[in-house]
Amino acid sequence: MTAQIIQIGNRFYRIYGEGNAEYLLLQMTDEHELQSMGSEVAAIAQDTSQFLFAAVPVMNWNDELSPWKSPAVWGKQGFGGNPMGTLRFLTEQVVPTLKRQFNLPEDVKR
Repeated sequence: MTAQIIQIGNRFYRIYGEGNAEYLLLQMTDEHELQSMGSEVAAIAQDTSQFLFAAVPVMNWNDELSPWKSPAVWGKQGFGGNPMGTLRFLTEQVVPTLKRQFNLPEDVKR
């Protein structure tokens, strides 16, 4: 299964699957995970063909996904504590854009 690339906001998303899907799968990714994304999507496709899979790019894991601010535990970079901004972007922009562009049902399972 080949990926489509679409832009939402200032990021580019790899999208696998078809429109009118029963399931919408969102996975936070970085460049390292994109290397094995094809085999992961193929494994999912063995169980169901009714899915749309979006690889959601994360620019800074410590800022975008950590639940609170904290100094660095190892290395030099601390944690930004902005998961609510990430969640808001997903729910207000990414999911509605995917629903619209791929004709997903309003009650698509996520």
